[in-house]
Amino acid sequence: MVTLAALCNTFGIEIGYEARRELARVGEPATMAKIRAKQAAKPTGSALPIAVEPATPTPDQIDTLARALFEADEDENDAHALANPTVRVEMGERTLWIDAPDLHEGFRERARHLAARLPAFALAPIAVPASDYAEVDRFAFLMKRELRANEHKGGWKNDKPQDLAYRVFEEACKAHTATDLLVCQGVRNLEANRTAAIREAVDTANMAMMVVDVIGGLYEPVATIGEQP
Repeated sequence: MVTLAALCNTFGIEIGYEARRELARVGEPATMAKIRAKQAAKPTGSALPIAVEPATPTPDQIDTLARALFEADEDENDAHALANPTVRVEMGERTLWIDAPDLHEGFRERARHLAARLPAFALAPIAVPASDYAEVDRFAFLMKRELRANEHKGGWKNDKPQDLAYRVFEEACKAHTATDLLVCQGVRNLEANRTAAIREAVDTANMAMMVVDVIGGLYEPVATIGEQP
């Protein structure tokens, strides 16, 4: 404003008079209609201020956004727990989305509030997955739990892949035996046999993961090793 006033003073322009005249001009109905039409015609994504189309998210987009908010909260909790060992003991294992149905509606409400404040184009990148593969998420949780329980045995990074592959075979045999026992004994020792069968199946999966890890398969672009997940 100081610069504008100095410029007007140099050229002998009365800034107050001109401001009132311009305000009266843009306040005329015909001028206001032209301004609104010009604003409406501006392209989406213009660097200039434009009228933003309100977002109208689908229920699937709300669910996807709600789950993203939930996972972000869990990531924050995990980071806090890693920095504070005492807190990690108190918080326990990471909560999975499929294990917290009582929290779903609360996160959906948060997602609806967030979506209401977003322009329509901001929701376009929120792709709704064809399938969440919740079973894989839950199985990965079991794998991590088993790995943590065996951390005292050391890692696998320096093991030979052929040795690990043989361990896959061994664990698969144990899983087969445990599953046979579960089926044959029926209700007798049901829980113990079921727990053993699950543990051996999870151990088999962990050994298979280790094989892929030591041969570098976990660090390649997904497109080079097969179909996108």
